[in-house]
Amino acid sequence: MKKILFSIAAMAMLVGCGSKDDDTPNGGDGKGGNGTTTPTTQSDYLPTKKVSTISCNFIIVEDYKGGGMGPAPSLESSLEPTLNGQKFVVKTLNFSYEYDEKGRIKKITTKEEGKTDDVKTFTYGANSVKITFPNKDTGGVENFEVGLNAAGNMLGLGTYDNNQRLTKGSRGDFEWTNDNLTKISEKVNWGGKITTFESQLSYNNNLNKNKFLLYNFEGDIVGSYMQYFDFRIGWIQGVAPKNLLQQRVLTEDGTALNYTYNYTYTFDTDGFVKTINETRNARAGRNTGLGYFTDADYLTKLNTLITNIQNGTEKSKKYQLVSDKSDEKVFDIIIPIKVEKDKNGKTIDLTVNKVARHTFKLKTKNGTQVIDNINIDISYNSDMTTTYQLNY
Repeated sequence: MKKILFSIAAMAMLVGCGSKDDDTPNGGDGKGGNGTTTPTTQSDYLPTKKVSTISCNFIIVEDYKGGGMGPAPSLESSLEPTLNGQKFVVKTLNFSYEYDEKGRIKKITTKEEGKTDDVKTFTYGANSVKITFPNKDTGGVENFEVGLNAAGNMLGLGTYDNNQRLTKGSRGDFEWTNDNLTKISEKVNWGGKITTFESQLSYNNNLNKNKFLLYNFEGDIVGSYMQYFDFRIGWIQGVAPKNLLQQRVLTEDGTALNYTYNYTYTFDTDGFVKTINETRNARAGRNTGLGYFTDADYLTKLNTLITNIQNGTEKSKKYQLVSDKSDEKVFDIIIPIKVEKDKNGKTIDLTVNKVARHTFKLKTKNGTQVIDNINIDISYNSDMTTTYQLNY
């Protein structure tokens, strides 16, 4: 949860600079769009059925303690089904909600196994809302006040169009298609190079009666309902997508990264969400590198392994080509590792994919292409599934 608190603090500084009377839709007439099909008041953005509690079990990863990013695995172990000191812990998380007389969330209580309760409050005035939340780094309580536009949506955290849909958030530009938020784009300047990150969203055919609106860029918890239920569920930020989110993929300059989320749902008799299964490709331990080397014995072993994977003799590992250029070839050896017990002996069903990325640098010598050097980076990823149970 620490990463979430940092983002909250950043948003607090952002909204502290905003006034309470700017960004009013349609010149402040309060119609919030065309006055008919477009929601015009806060109640239009809220679900008609109120969730009271949500519970889930989730897995956290404890990285190796003591060596910075952890010790580099040996060259000999890079192709073996071995972890690098990671420990997995299953925890229980519960959220409870209280509402004011207008049906707005006024209090969120988060109970995480092994930790003290985390309480956040929303206090609404005529034109603003005061939000309080704990700062776990200092042990104190922080608060900030956010203005509301004429349609009742929070100001300073994004820009709304005439239909009261977010078109720009604190970190990205929003694109809507068929009443669903389908793309969030963010450009980052890294040393003079502009890198574009996009969060691409797709939806199922079920109506979003719960008014869920997920949209953060937050590393490996992108799009997590856990983050949303912990705080964002209480924020009134315009029209929610028409349908329920089915998949979310994060890309860097058009290339998909290992931040893919998939969602499935069950429903109650009123069509409101009863359970959510959230499966994500998550980092399961810090990356480690072996650096550059050349080793004839390793190359023989690697070549034999690839041959056996491709002819079907080796079925427990996978070969995946990443790129093949004249001076460089990149490929992954993917090694699934089954984890059946967490750190405390609790039963879990988790597969960690150890990914050994090989980068071969090539050069021409005496008219023949030869290997200049090899780099190996080891990463650990897992398809982690969290199931949320919603109660009304």
